[in-house]
Amino acid sequence: MTRDFVGHILVFPVRMLWKIFSRTLTIVLLPVSALSWTLRLVPWFSRIADADVVVLMTKPTGFGHSIIGPDAMRRLHHDKRCLFFIASWLYEHNRKGSLLWKDLDVVFILRLITAIPYRHRVIAIPFLRWHDTMALLISHAVVGR
Repeated sequence: MTRDFVGHILVFPVRMLWKIFSRTLTIVLLPVSALSWTLRLVPWFSRIADADVVVLMTKPTGFGHSIIGPDAMRRLHHDKRCLFFIASWLYEHNRKGSLLWKDLDVVFILRLITAIPYRHRVIAIPFLRWHDTMALLISHAVVGR
């Protein structure tokens, strides 16, 4: 047997163990992350109640989206009180962009996620998609619209 063949045989069990471990850890940590998300929304409850339009941006990442999203919201709903939430990690959005507009509130809420860099990617636990779905459901329940 060659070395590459043995390496390919060992990859499958390691991947299966990783899948079991990461999904179990995500299920355990997701309620903690949900509690953290709710507690981070608490200071904004009065503003949420006063706002006419509330948007939660979870999917896009990068500096441009943190400027384009609030600006588009401001132009679409120019006569309403707007609140724009951005679920973010530490360095993926332009936090100074919120200072551009006085007629809308742009709030950056940090996700409670552990990120491990691996081969030009990031492994996030709890899984980013599961966390964002949970954040969307909780935010929808808080807004109540």
